[in-house]
Amino acid sequence: PEVSSFLHSKKIQLLATDHLNKDLPIQSFVCDNLVNFYNGRFIVSEIDGYDCEHLWDAIVDSDISNSLYTKLVHLFPFLKEKAQYAWSNVVAVSSDGFPLIGPIPGKPNEFLNVGFAGHELSHAFISSGIILEYLQRGESSLPGAKLFNPARFYK
Repeated sequence: PEVSSFLHSKKIQLLATDHLNKDLPIQSFVCDNLVNFYNGRFIVSEIDGYDCEHLWDAIVDSDISNSLYTKLVHLFPFLKEKAQYAWSNVVAVSSDGFPLIGPIPGKPNEFLNVGFAGHELSHAFISSGIILEYLQRGESSLPGAKLFNPARFYK
């Protein structure tokens, strides 16, 4: 099958606060994968339900920003009027939500390393290790290699 039958473009939009007081009692956390506190900023994001027809759609949607702001202030009332930045991007998401890392069945020496839904950096080490093992040995025994193998869509 064509990759487009199981890999889709989704719009992701984020809202972030300015740097906050360093005396906050927390250093970092993740709440439901959509609200993060990192490096002195709260970041709230939305990805589900925003299919994109364009490969590049970086226009910030004010309705989504308002929804993200409401969510942020509901969870953390002390952040009222602290949201400073909003941005948007398009990310690739697979039909089952897992990235595709590994060889393309029936296409020797062709590999996929896509579909991270905006979590590329958190998967960078494992995905590079999986691809490296496939290149060196023709298989990978690393955690996630079977789960992320593109062959799951080629049955």
